[in-house]
Amino acid sequence: MCRPSDIFSQNGSLPGDWVPHADPDWTGHYVPHKECPDFAGDFDCTVGAGEVYHRNKDLVKTEFNKVFKPHKCELQPFSGEGFAKCLAGRRLLMIGDSTMNGIFSSLACLSRDQVTSGRHRPWELSEMTQIHDDEPYMSRGGETYRQVTGEMFLDGGGEIKLYGFGRFNLTLWDKVVAELEPITERDIMLVNFGAWYHRFFFDGGPKEFEAWQEDVYELLNERLAGYPAQVIWKGYTTFHYAGETGAFTGVQQELPDRIPPLSSCQATNIGEYWFDSKMHGFLQKCGEPCAKIGILPLFDASLGAHNMHHGTYGRGREEGEIDCTHYCQHARDVWSTILYNYVCGG
Repeated sequence: MCRPSDIFSQNGSLPGDWVPHADPDWTGHYVPHKECPDFAGDFDCTVGAGEVYHRNKDLVKTEFNKVFKPHKCELQPFSGEGFAKCLAGRRLLMIGDSTMNGIFSSLACLSRDQVTSGRHRPWELSEMTQIHDDEPYMSRGGETYRQVTGEMFLDGGGEIKLYGFGRFNLTLWDKVVAELEPITERDIMLVNFGAWYHRFFFDGGPKEFEAWQEDVYELLNERLAGYPAQVIWKGYTTFHYAGETGAFTGVQQELPDRIPPLSSCQATNIGEYWFDSKMHGFLQKCGEPCAKIGILPLFDASLGAHNMHHGTYGRGREEGEIDCTHYCQHARDVWSTILYNYVCGG
Protein backbone atom coordinates (compact mmCIF):
# COMPACT_ATOMS: atom_id res chain seq x y z
CA MET A 1 0.00 0.00 0.00
CA CYS A 2 1.10 3.59 -0.61
CA ARG A 3 2.01 5.18 2.71
CA PRO A 4 2.44 8.92 3.21
CA SER A 5 5.78 8.34 4.93
CA ASP A 6 7.05 6.43 1.90
CA ILE A 7 6.24 8.58 -1.10
CA PHE A 8 4.41 11.78 -0.17
CA SER A 9 7.13 14.25 0.70
CA GLN A 10 8.50 17.64 -0.27
CA ASN A 11 10.45 16.23 -3.20
CA GLY A 12 8.57 13.02 -3.91
CA SER A 13 6.99 11.81 -7.13
CA LEU A 14 4.59 9.06 -8.07
CA PRO A 15 5.56 7.60 -11.45
CA GLY A 16 3.30 4.95 -12.88
CA ASP A 17 1.27 3.78 -15.86
CA TRP A 18 -2.34 3.89 -17.00
CA VAL A 19 -3.35 0.27 -17.59
CA PRO A 20 -6.63 -1.46 -18.52
CA HIS A 21 -8.98 -2.36 -15.68
CA ALA A 22 -9.45 -6.06 -14.95
CA ASP A 23 -13.10 -5.67 -16.01
CA PRO A 24 -13.23 -4.67 -19.72
CA ASP A 25 -16.66 -3.06 -19.19
CA TRP A 26 -15.60 -0.82 -16.28
CA THR A 27 -15.63 2.92 -17.07
CA GLY A 28 -15.44 4.51 -13.63
CA HIS A 29 -16.74 4.50 -10.08
CA TYR A 30 -20.08 6.16 -10.92
CA VAL A 31 -22.18 7.68 -13.69
CA PRO A 32 -21.56 11.44 -13.22
CA HIS A 33 -24.87 12.80 -14.54
CA LYS A 34 -26.91 10.23 -12.61
CA GLU A 35 -25.19 9.41 -9.32
CA CYS A 36 -23.35 12.54 -8.14
CA PRO A 37 -24.90 15.03 -5.69
CA ASP A 38 -26.74 17.84 -7.45
CA PHE A 39 -24.26 20.48 -6.28
CA ALA A 40 -21.28 18.52 -7.64
CA GLY A 41 -22.04 19.03 -11.31
CA ASP A 42 -19.15 19.66 -13.69
CA PHE A 43 -18.53 19.09 -17.39
CA ASP A 44 -19.39 15.43 -17.95
CA CYS A 45 -17.04 13.84 -20.48
CA THR A 46 -19.26 10.76 -20.78
CA VAL A 47 -21.97 13.02 -22.22
CA GLY A 48 -19.75 15.63 -23.84
CA ALA A 49 -20.96 18.80 -25.53
CA GLY A 50 -23.42 17.06 -27.88
CA GLU A 51 -23.02 15.09 -31.08
CA VAL A 52 -21.94 18.12 -33.10
CA TYR A 53 -18.91 18.38 -30.82
CA HIS A 54 -17.92 14.72 -31.07
CA ARG A 55 -18.79 12.89 -27.91
CA ASN A 56 -16.06 10.34 -28.59
CA LYS A 57 -18.00 7.42 -27.13
CA ASP A 58 -15.43 4.90 -28.32
CA LEU A 59 -12.64 6.87 -26.67
CA VAL A 60 -14.60 6.91 -23.41
CA LYS A 61 -14.76 3.12 -23.48
CA THR A 62 -11.00 2.73 -23.82
CA GLU A 63 -9.67 5.70 -21.84
CA PHE A 64 -12.07 5.48 -18.91
CA ASN A 65 -11.41 1.77 -18.61
CA LYS A 66 -7.85 2.59 -17.56
CA VAL A 67 -6.59 2.78 -13.99
CA PHE A 68 -3.40 4.43 -12.74
CA LYS A 69 -0.85 2.00 -11.30
CA PRO A 70 2.12 3.57 -9.48
CA HIS A 71 5.46 1.85 -9.81
CA LYS A 72 6.43 2.24 -6.15
CA CYS A 73 3.36 0.94 -4.36
CA GLU A 74 -0.32 0.11 -4.68
CA LEU A 75 -2.87 2.85 -4.11
CA GLN A 76 -5.54 2.01 -1.58
CA PRO A 77 -8.92 2.38 -3.36
CA PHE A 78 -10.95 5.41 -2.35
CA SER A 79 -13.54 4.61 0.28
CA GLY A 80 -16.27 7.16 0.95
CA GLU A 81 -16.88 5.60 4.35
CA GLY A 82 -13.16 5.61 5.12
CA PHE A 83 -12.80 9.21 3.97
CA ALA A 84 -15.69 10.37 6.16
CA LYS A 85 -14.20 8.54 9.13
CA CYS A 86 -10.76 10.02 8.45
CA LEU A 87 -12.22 13.54 8.17
CA ALA A 88 -14.56 13.24 11.17
CA GLY A 89 -14.40 16.44 13.20
CA ARG A 90 -11.93 17.97 10.77
CA ARG A 91 -11.98 20.40 7.85
CA LEU A 92 -10.43 20.10 4.42
CA LEU A 93 -9.87 23.68 3.24
CA MET A 94 -9.35 23.84 -0.51
CA ILE A 95 -8.00 27.18 -1.75
CA GLY A 96 -6.64 27.65 -5.25
CA ASP A 97 -7.38 27.99 -8.94
CA SER A 98 -10.01 26.29 -11.09
CA THR A 99 -8.16 22.95 -11.12
CA MET A 100 -9.07 22.64 -7.42
CA ASN A 101 -12.74 22.78 -8.36
CA GLY A 102 -12.45 19.43 -10.14
CA ILE A 103 -11.16 17.68 -7.01
CA PHE A 104 -14.02 19.17 -4.98
CA SER A 105 -16.50 17.71 -7.48
CA SER A 106 -14.72 14.36 -7.50
CA LEU A 107 -14.69 14.10 -3.69
CA ALA A 108 -18.43 14.82 -3.63
CA CYS A 109 -19.14 12.08 -6.17
CA LEU A 110 -16.84 9.50 -4.57
CA SER A 111 -18.26 10.27 -1.10
CA ARG A 112 -21.87 10.61 -2.30
CA ASP A 113 -23.26 8.09 0.23
CA GLN A 114 -21.61 9.97 3.10
CA VAL A 115 -22.49 13.54 1.99
CA THR A 116 -25.21 15.00 4.20
CA SER A 117 -25.43 18.36 2.43
CA GLY A 118 -23.47 20.64 0.15
CA ARG A 119 -23.44 23.78 -2.00
CA HIS A 120 -21.42 25.04 -4.95
CA ARG A 121 -21.91 28.47 -6.43
CA PRO A 122 -20.19 31.02 -8.67
CA TRP A 123 -18.42 33.47 -6.39
CA GLU A 124 -20.50 36.49 -7.43
CA LEU A 125 -23.72 34.62 -6.52
CA SER A 126 -22.43 32.89 -3.41
CA GLU A 127 -23.83 33.31 0.07
CA MET A 128 -20.91 31.25 1.42
CA THR A 129 -18.60 34.26 1.42
CA GLN A 130 -18.93 37.92 2.34
CA ILE A 131 -16.13 38.97 -0.02
CA HIS A 132 -18.21 40.74 -2.64
CA ASP A 133 -16.41 44.07 -2.91
CA ASP A 134 -15.47 45.70 -6.21
CA GLU A 135 -11.77 45.85 -5.43
CA PRO A 136 -9.58 44.65 -8.36
CA TYR A 137 -7.28 42.17 -6.67
CA MET A 138 -4.02 41.91 -8.61
CA SER A 139 -1.29 39.30 -8.65
CA ARG A 140 2.13 39.93 -10.12
CA GLY A 141 0.89 38.20 -13.27
CA GLY A 142 -2.42 40.01 -13.69
CA GLU A 143 -5.87 40.34 -12.17
CA THR A 144 -7.08 37.71 -9.70
CA TYR A 145 -10.56 36.62 -10.76
CA ARG A 146 -12.82 35.21 -8.08
CA GLN A 147 -14.40 32.05 -9.49
CA VAL A 148 -16.31 29.65 -7.24
CA THR A 149 -17.10 28.72 -3.66
CA GLY A 150 -18.30 25.41 -2.30
CA GLU A 151 -18.88 23.43 0.85
CA MET A 152 -20.02 19.96 1.80
CA PHE A 153 -20.62 18.11 5.03
CA LEU A 154 -20.00 14.42 5.66
CA ASP A 155 -21.23 11.82 8.11
CA GLY A 156 -19.18 12.15 11.28
CA GLY A 157 -18.92 15.93 11.08
CA GLY A 158 -16.24 16.33 8.43
CA GLU A 159 -16.36 19.54 6.38
CA ILE A 160 -14.89 20.51 3.01
CA LYS A 161 -14.64 24.18 2.03
CA LEU A 162 -13.70 25.50 -1.42
CA TYR A 163 -12.54 28.98 -2.43
CA GLY A 164 -11.50 29.24 -6.07
CA PHE A 165 -9.64 32.21 -7.54
CA GLY A 166 -7.28 32.17 -10.48
CA ARG A 167 -4.10 33.86 -9.27
CA PHE A 168 -2.66 34.46 -5.83
CA ASN A 169 -3.25 37.82 -4.15
CA LEU A 170 -2.19 38.29 -0.54
CA THR A 171 -5.04 40.64 0.41
CA LEU A 172 -7.71 38.33 -1.01
CA TRP A 173 -5.99 35.34 0.58
CA ASP A 174 -6.10 36.97 4.00
CA LYS A 175 -9.81 37.80 3.61
CA VAL A 176 -10.56 34.18 2.72
CA VAL A 177 -8.57 32.81 5.66
CA ALA A 178 -10.32 35.29 7.98
CA GLU A 179 -13.64 33.65 7.04
CA LEU A 180 -12.16 30.26 7.92
CA GLU A 181 -10.62 31.22 11.26
CA PRO A 182 -9.65 29.76 13.56
CA ILE A 183 -7.24 27.56 11.62
CA THR A 184 -6.22 24.68 13.87
CA GLU A 185 -3.91 21.67 13.78
CA ARG A 186 -6.95 19.53 12.99
CA ASP A 187 -7.43 21.31 9.68
CA ILE A 188 -6.01 20.22 6.33
CA MET A 189 -5.24 22.97 3.81
CA LEU A 190 -5.01 21.87 0.16
CA VAL A 191 -3.55 24.75 -1.84
CA ASN A 192 -2.52 25.41 -5.44
CA PHE A 193 -2.03 28.24 -7.91
CA GLY A 194 -0.52 27.90 -11.38
CA ALA A 195 -3.04 27.21 -14.15
CA TRP A 196 -3.75 30.91 -14.72
CA TYR A 197 -0.10 31.86 -15.08
CA HIS A 198 0.14 31.30 -18.84
CA ARG A 199 3.61 30.03 -19.64
CA PHE A 200 5.01 31.15 -22.99
CA PHE A 201 1.72 32.84 -23.85
CA PHE A 202 1.85 35.03 -26.95
CA ASP A 203 1.91 38.27 -24.98
CA GLY A 204 3.46 37.13 -21.70
CA GLY A 205 6.70 35.35 -22.43
CA PRO A 206 8.65 34.22 -19.36
CA LYS A 207 7.12 36.96 -17.20
CA GLU A 208 4.17 34.78 -16.27
CA PHE A 209 6.36 32.06 -14.79
CA GLU A 210 8.48 34.64 -12.99
CA ALA A 211 5.28 36.12 -11.53
CA TRP A 212 4.18 32.68 -10.36
CA GLN A 213 7.48 32.12 -8.58
CA GLU A 214 7.27 35.44 -6.74
CA ASP A 215 3.62 34.96 -5.79
CA VAL A 216 4.10 31.41 -4.54
CA TYR A 217 7.28 32.26 -2.65
CA GLU A 218 5.34 35.00 -0.83
CA LEU A 219 2.42 32.66 -0.07
CA LEU A 220 4.70 29.91 1.18
CA ASN A 221 6.99 31.96 3.40
CA GLU A 222 4.63 34.64 4.67
CA ARG A 223 1.51 32.53 5.22
CA LEU A 224 1.59 28.74 4.74
CA ALA A 225 4.67 28.21 6.89
CA GLY A 226 2.91 29.85 9.85
CA TYR A 227 -0.37 27.94 9.95
CA PRO A 228 -0.87 25.14 12.52
CA ALA A 229 -2.84 23.10 9.95
CA GLN A 230 -1.47 20.26 7.86
CA VAL A 231 -0.66 21.98 4.55
CA ILE A 232 -0.57 20.11 1.24
CA TRP A 233 0.44 21.77 -2.02
CA LYS A 234 -1.53 20.21 -4.89
CA GLY A 235 1.11 19.21 -7.40
CA TYR A 236 0.92 20.51 -10.95
CA THR A 237 -1.24 18.64 -13.48
CA THR A 238 -0.08 18.77 -17.08
CA PHE A 239 -1.60 20.84 -19.87
CA HIS A 240 -1.92 19.05 -23.23
CA TYR A 241 -2.13 21.83 -25.82
CA ALA A 242 0.46 20.14 -28.08
CA GLY A 243 4.22 20.40 -28.18
CA GLU A 244 6.87 18.87 -25.96
CA THR A 245 5.81 20.76 -22.84
CA GLY A 246 2.04 20.81 -23.44
CA ALA A 247 1.93 24.54 -22.68
CA PHE A 248 -0.61 26.72 -24.45
CA THR A 249 1.39 29.11 -26.62
CA GLY A 250 -1.47 31.13 -28.06
CA VAL A 251 -0.44 30.30 -31.64
CA GLN A 252 -3.85 28.87 -32.47
CA GLN A 253 -5.49 31.95 -31.04
CA GLU A 254 -3.30 34.47 -32.85
CA LEU A 255 -3.17 32.76 -36.25
CA PRO A 256 -6.60 31.15 -36.70
CA ASP A 257 -6.49 31.67 -40.46
CA ARG A 258 -3.23 29.71 -40.79
CA ILE A 259 -3.21 27.22 -37.93
CA PRO A 260 -6.46 25.34 -37.34
CA PRO A 261 -7.59 24.95 -33.71
CA LEU A 262 -6.95 21.68 -31.95
CA SER A 263 -9.70 19.10 -32.30
CA SER A 264 -8.41 17.04 -29.38
CA CYS A 265 -5.83 17.37 -26.63
CA GLN A 266 -2.38 16.12 -27.58
CA ALA A 267 0.19 13.92 -25.87
CA THR A 268 3.29 15.56 -24.45
CA ASN A 269 6.65 13.95 -23.71
CA ILE A 270 7.95 16.29 -21.03
CA GLY A 271 5.25 18.44 -19.49
CA GLU A 272 5.92 21.49 -17.36
CA TYR A 273 7.73 19.64 -14.60
CA TRP A 274 9.46 22.82 -13.45
CA PHE A 275 6.38 23.95 -11.49
CA ASP A 276 6.83 21.08 -9.04
CA SER A 277 10.62 21.38 -9.20
CA LYS A 278 10.46 25.03 -8.17
CA MET A 279 8.13 24.19 -5.30
CA HIS A 280 10.53 21.47 -4.13
CA GLY A 281 13.29 24.06 -4.11
CA PHE A 282 11.17 26.63 -2.28
CA LEU A 283 10.33 24.14 0.47
CA GLN A 284 13.93 23.07 0.90
CA LYS A 285 15.06 26.69 1.09
CA CYS A 286 12.35 27.45 3.64
CA GLY A 287 13.67 24.67 5.86
CA GLU A 288 12.21 23.92 9.29
CA PRO A 289 9.31 26.44 9.13
CA CYS A 290 7.98 24.53 6.12
CA ALA A 291 8.74 21.04 7.40
CA LYS A 292 5.04 20.15 7.77
CA ILE A 293 4.18 21.16 4.19
CA GLY A 294 4.04 18.35 1.63
CA ILE A 295 3.31 18.06 -2.09
CA LEU A 296 0.51 15.95 -3.52
CA PRO A 297 2.29 14.21 -6.43
CA LEU A 298 -0.05 14.39 -9.42
CA PHE A 299 2.32 15.32 -12.24
CA ASP A 300 3.33 11.81 -13.32
CA ALA A 301 -0.25 10.55 -13.31
CA SER A 302 -1.40 13.52 -15.38
CA LEU A 303 1.41 13.33 -17.95
CA GLY A 304 -0.06 10.34 -19.76
CA ALA A 305 -3.71 11.40 -19.43
CA HIS A 306 -4.02 13.61 -22.51
CA ASN A 307 -7.24 11.85 -23.59
CA MET A 308 -8.88 12.69 -20.26
CA HIS A 309 -9.33 16.44 -20.75
CA HIS A 310 -12.67 18.22 -21.17
CA GLY A 311 -11.59 19.57 -24.55
CA THR A 312 -11.34 16.20 -26.25
CA TYR A 313 -15.03 15.67 -25.42
CA GLY A 314 -16.15 19.05 -26.74
CA ARG A 315 -15.64 21.69 -24.06
CA GLY A 316 -14.45 24.95 -25.59
CA ARG A 317 -14.83 23.76 -29.17
CA GLU A 318 -17.58 26.28 -29.83
CA GLU A 319 -15.11 29.08 -29.00
CA GLY A 320 -12.43 27.53 -31.21
CA GLU A 321 -10.20 26.90 -28.20
CA ILE A 322 -10.70 23.49 -26.60
CA ASP A 323 -10.01 22.98 -22.90
CA CYS A 324 -6.82 20.95 -22.39
CA THR A 325 -6.34 22.30 -18.87
CA HIS A 326 -9.19 20.73 -16.91
CA TYR A 327 -9.58 16.98 -16.57
CA CYS A 328 -12.53 14.63 -16.84
CA GLN A 329 -13.96 13.04 -13.73
CA HIS A 330 -12.07 9.79 -14.37
CA ALA A 331 -8.68 11.46 -13.96
CA ARG A 332 -9.87 13.67 -11.10
CA ASP A 333 -10.95 10.56 -9.22
CA VAL A 334 -7.32 9.42 -9.37
CA TRP A 335 -6.22 12.77 -7.92
CA SER A 336 -8.78 12.26 -5.11
CA THR A 337 -7.54 8.73 -4.52
CA ILE A 338 -3.96 9.95 -4.19
CA LEU A 339 -5.19 12.60 -1.74
CA TYR A 340 -7.08 9.91 0.20
CA ASN A 341 -3.91 7.81 0.47
CA TYR A 342 -1.97 10.90 1.55
CA VAL A 343 -4.36 12.05 4.27
CA CYS A 344 -5.94 8.77 5.41
CA GLY A 345 -3.35 6.14 4.51
CA GLY A 346 -1.94 5.79 8.02
